[in-house]
Amino acid sequence: MRLTIFQRLTAGYLAIMFMVLSFGGYTAFQLNQLTRITHLAAGVDSDVILMAESLSTGLYGLVALEKKYWISRDKDFYALFLKRRQEFLKQLEKLSALLSETESKRFLQHAQELSQKYFKRVDILATRSDVAPSAGYVSERDKRIHKITASLNQIFLAGNKARNEKIRQSQTISARIFRLTVGFAAACILAGLVISLLTTRRIVRPILALQRTTREIAAGRFVTVEVMRAPPEIRNLAEDFNVMSERLKALDELKEDFVSHVSHDLRTPLTAIWEASEMLIAGTFQDDPESSRRLLTIVRDECKRLIVSVNRILDLSRMESGMMDYEFEEIDLNDVIQSTVFKLSPIAQARKIRLHFNPRPNLPPVVADAEKLNQLLENLIGNALKFTDSEGSVALEILVSESGRDNILVSVADTGCGIDPEHLESIFEKFRSIEKGKDIPRGSGLGLAIAKHIVTAHGGTIWVESKKGTGSTFYFSLPHA
Repeated sequence: MRLTIFQRLTAGYLAIMFMVLSFGGYTAFQLNQLTRITHLAAGVDSDVILMAESLSTGLYGLVALEKKYWISRDKDFYALFLKRRQEFLKQLEKLSALLSETESKRFLQHAQELSQKYFKRVDILATRSDVAPSAGYVSERDKRIHKITASLNQIFLAGNKARNEKIRQSQTISARIFRLTVGFAAACILAGLVISLLTTRRIVRPILALQRTTREIAAGRFVTVEVMRAPPEIRNLAEDFNVMSERLKALDELKEDFVSHVSHDLRTPLTAIWEASEMLIAGTFQDDPESSRRLLTIVRDECKRLIVSVNRILDLSRMESGMMDYEFEEIDLNDVIQSTVFKLSPIAQARKIRLHFNPRPNLPPVVADAEKLNQLLENLIGNALKFTDSEGSVALEILVSESGRDNILVSVADTGCGIDPEHLESIFEKFRSIEKGKDIPRGSGLGLAIAKHIVTAHGGTIWVESKKGTGSTFYFSLPHA
């Protein structure tokens, strides 16, 4: 299926839009991931690191308060120790909520257990105001504190490692987005150029071909456009253009035929008039009145022939412009046909052609212009006689339907050479002549065109049925009164 120009442009734009949307979706996903990683690195991981450092510092502060209490036995130091211990435990709970890695949670749990044991031992010793901490207790305490700080340090290192890893991931994602953006921009530019080039090429090439063909036609060479691969609009335009070119070519041929016909119709009688006039002026037959009279008769007949030719052209022009006047009245079609047959009988007899017509009885009258019907019949019968050889026949017949409601049909059939099938459609066009290559008088190519206009003006139709070599039959219909 050939895409139209609109569909091609729309498809190209949709392809680019799809690429943009795909890139936008992917970029949004990566940016969301980058934001999440940055949030974790700057928020959670940093909080874990700071809290681990704070707990280590706080733990040493608790140990310092404990030592001061043992030395001074001041209850304020112990109260402050209890307060800081509570804060320390709350920080451990907060740190537990922030941790997500199993290893870090294990270290935190270990630190919590050791802290509870440490605080429990302090509470027991604090109840015995007269007992000082032993060396064994101090050694055990220092080991626990070391283990707690070691666990907190592991949490600190894990948090720092996680933050560094997230920073590395964010840098990787940022670099990936940058590369993708550059690559996508280049791909969009390339895709846009390719789509534009292909679309423009498919549109411009046939247009340039049409342009070249137009120049050829302007130069008088009626060529056609090769229907190439192109959008449907341009293909249809090219096909219509070819039809126009063929029509122009046909019109040019008609013009040449017209010039040839008119020059033939005018040159021959004008030459005869010229020669006869020269002979009369020179007094060639001054002493022969009979010959002079024949020359004058030739001049008169050729003048009449010229007038008939010019009148035919003028009649066709008036018919085409709708300015021909018709005098419609009820007439007997039998009388009109008999009159025309009688008028053309001498021509048929001279050519030894049988021209016959049997009037139809009880024929209803028709509303028509008798003079124009005579002209119509003269054209049809004249053509039939022209294309029929000696010993042939031309027959006229009137056909009426049994109901009498349909139009009256008149046929003019001959036994002539017939008409080629390719000429049947164009034979009623003006200046169209089919006697090329035949040894018969050349006509003006206006008779059948005038006949068609006359029949159409009477509300009827005209057509021909013919087979090459077996003769032709022309039909025309007329509405009855």
